[in-house]
Amino acid sequence: MAINKKDRKKFSIFQGRGIRMTFENGYTISIQFGKYSYCDHYMDATSADITDQQAGEIGSNTAEVAIYDSRDNFINLGDPLEGHHDVRGYLKPNDVLKLMNYAANLPSIEESL
Repeated sequence: MAINKKDRKKFSIFQGRGIRMTFENGYTISIQFGKYSYCDHYMDATSADITDQQAGEIGSNTAEVAIYDSRDNFINLGDPLEGHHDVRGYLKPNDVLKLMNYAANLPSIEESL
C-alpha cells in the first residue's frame, strides 16, 4: 500500500530496514541498515539468506543516511571522490547524530524562498 506523502507521520519505518524522521523544518532524514544499504550488511555473503526485515531486526553497527526536503529532493551529502552525493554510508551512531542535527537545523524551504 502506497502512502500519500501528505499523510506521512513524523516517524516511520521504511520497508523494515530503517527509519525516516521528518523535522519541523520539513526535511526528512532516512537512516537505513537493511541488507542492501551501505552498512554492515552491504555485500555480506551471509545477508543473502535473510530478508531486509530480518537484517533490520538484527541491526548493524553502521548505517546509510540520506536527507531530503519536503519536495523529496535529496540534499547533497557526498564526497565527490566517493561518487555518492545523495547518501552517506557506513556511518557510526555519532556521525548519524551529527547529520540529524544538521537536517533539523536547515532553514525550511519556505524560509529560503
